[in-house]
Formats: sequence, C-alpha cells, structure tokens
Amino acid sequence: MTENKKKKLVLEPRPIIKGGNNREENLVTIKAVGYSYEECRKALEKMIILDELPFNFVENQIFKSFCKVMQPKFDVPSRLTICKDCLKIYVDEKEKLKKALKDQRLCLTTDTWTSIQNINYMCLTAH
Repeated sequence: MTENKKKKLVLEPRPIIKGGNNREENLVTIKAVGYSYEECRKALEKMIILDELPFNFVENQIFKSFCKVMQPKFDVPSRLTICKDCLKIYVDEKEKLKKALKDQRLCLTTDTWTSIQNINYMCLTAH
C-alpha cells in the first residue's frame, strides 16, 4: 500500500445523548483519516490568505516546529512557493468572479475617511 493510501483509525466523539435514567452516554465513532500533502498545503495557503499573514511566516522556526509535531510527514514549503500558490488561487478566484458577474450590471460606490488616529480608510461597496 502506498503512503498516500494509508489511513489511520481515530475515535471521533459524538454529541452527548441524555439517557432515560438521567444518565448521559457519550458515544464515539471510528473514522478512517488519511494524510494528503496537497490538502495540508491548501489549508496552509488558506490560512495565509484569510489571516493576512506574510509569506515569510512559513519560515518561522516556531511554526516549522509546530508543523513537525502536528504532522511529521509535512515538509513546509518555502515562502516563494506559498507566494506562487496564493497568486494562483487569486487568479482562479478572479476568473470565477468574472464568470459569475458575466452579463450582470455592477455599480460601485466608494467612501473614504480618516480616523482620529489619522489612519486613512476606504470602503468599496458593490451592488
């Protein structure tokens, strides 16, 4: 069996069920979980994008150490690889948005303001 096909059995708790005699039963189910380098990489890219982390975050020694503890098989990609992957995600999502908005009217409104701390903000509203 190849490395990608191996699965590990894990116990996954189900919600607590109230029993008939005021007792609670906590049942578990057994689930087969596999490791996929590509899925781990996609999850890392999603985290970088959604949390607005810098690409060099993946070069942090503490993060690398955390990854080795969580999944020793996962080799953390370089910041350049993450950058390329995130750019590819951007291009793919941009194409999806273009297809979704094809033959649609779109109105854009902008508003700008400055906070008391002298920080500039801009809001873009699409409708």
